[in-house]
Amino acid sequence: MRFRIVPRIFLTLAFVATAVSSLAAQESATVKRIVENGEFRVGMSGSQPPFTVKARDGRLIGYEVELAGMLADAM
Repeated sequence: MRFRIVPRIFLTLAFVATAVSSLAAQESATVKRIVENGEFRVGMSGSQPPFTVKARDGRLIGYEVELAGMLADAM
Protein backbone atom coordinates (compact mmCIF):
# COMPACT_ATOMS: atom_id res chain seq x y z
CA MET A 1 0.00 0.00 0.00
CA ARG A 2 2.79 2.44 0.89
CA PHE A 3 4.50 1.96 -2.49
CA ARG A 4 1.34 2.96 -4.36
CA ILE A 5 1.22 6.30 -2.56
CA VAL A 6 4.79 7.33 -3.42
CA PRO A 7 4.22 7.59 -7.21
CA ARG A 8 1.03 9.57 -6.63
CA ILE A 9 2.82 11.98 -4.32
CA PHE A 10 5.63 12.36 -6.85
CA LEU A 11 3.15 13.04 -9.67
CA THR A 12 1.28 15.56 -7.54
CA LEU A 13 4.49 17.40 -6.63
CA ALA A 14 5.60 17.43 -10.27
CA PHE A 15 2.22 18.86 -11.33
CA VAL A 16 2.34 21.57 -8.65
CA ALA A 17 5.91 22.53 -9.61
CA THR A 18 4.93 22.81 -13.27
CA ALA A 19 1.86 24.90 -12.46
CA VAL A 20 3.82 27.26 -10.22
CA SER A 21 6.56 27.82 -12.80
CA SER A 22 3.94 28.45 -15.48
CA LEU A 23 2.15 31.00 -13.30
CA ALA A 24 5.42 32.74 -12.47
CA ALA A 25 6.18 33.13 -16.19
CA GLN A 26 2.73 34.57 -16.85
CA GLU A 27 2.96 36.96 -13.92
CA SER A 28 6.35 38.28 -14.99
CA ALA A 29 4.98 38.91 -18.49
CA THR A 30 2.03 40.77 -16.98
CA VAL A 31 4.23 42.92 -14.76
CA LYS A 32 6.51 43.66 -17.73
CA ARG A 33 3.52 44.78 -19.82
CA ILE A 34 2.26 47.02 -16.99
CA VAL A 35 5.65 48.69 -16.63
CA GLU A 36 6.09 49.13 -20.40
CA ASN A 37 2.62 50.62 -20.87
CA GLY A 38 2.75 52.70 -17.70
CA GLU A 39 -0.84 51.67 -16.97
CA PHE A 40 -2.06 49.70 -13.94
CA ARG A 41 -5.77 48.90 -14.08
CA VAL A 42 -7.76 47.87 -11.03
CA GLY A 43 -11.51 47.24 -10.92
CA MET A 44 -13.42 48.43 -7.87
CA SER A 45 -17.13 48.73 -7.17
CA GLY A 46 -17.03 51.60 -4.70
CA SER A 47 -19.57 49.89 -2.49
CA GLN A 48 -17.46 47.89 -0.04
CA PRO A 49 -16.48 50.08 2.92
CA PRO A 50 -13.76 50.43 4.16
CA PHE A 51 -12.10 48.92 1.08
CA THR A 52 -13.72 51.14 -1.56
CA VAL A 53 -16.30 53.87 -1.12
CA LYS A 54 -17.44 56.67 -3.39
CA ALA A 55 -16.68 60.09 -1.96
CA ARG A 56 -19.14 62.96 -2.30
CA ASP A 57 -17.21 64.28 -5.29
CA GLY A 58 -17.53 60.89 -7.06
CA ARG A 59 -13.97 59.65 -6.74
CA LEU A 60 -13.15 56.33 -5.09
CA ILE A 61 -11.47 56.33 -1.70
CA GLY A 62 -10.52 53.60 0.72
CA TYR A 63 -8.00 50.90 1.54
CA GLU A 64 -7.97 49.22 -1.89
CA VAL A 65 -7.57 52.57 -3.66
CA GLU A 66 -4.56 53.44 -1.52
CA LEU A 67 -3.08 49.95 -1.96
CA ALA A 68 -3.48 50.11 -5.74
CA GLY A 69 -1.76 53.50 -5.76
CA MET A 70 1.14 52.16 -3.71
CA LEU A 71 1.50 49.15 -6.03
CA ALA A 72 1.50 51.40 -9.07
CA ASP A 73 4.15 53.65 -7.51
CA ALA A 74 6.31 50.63 -6.64
CA MET A 75 6.23 49.41 -10.25
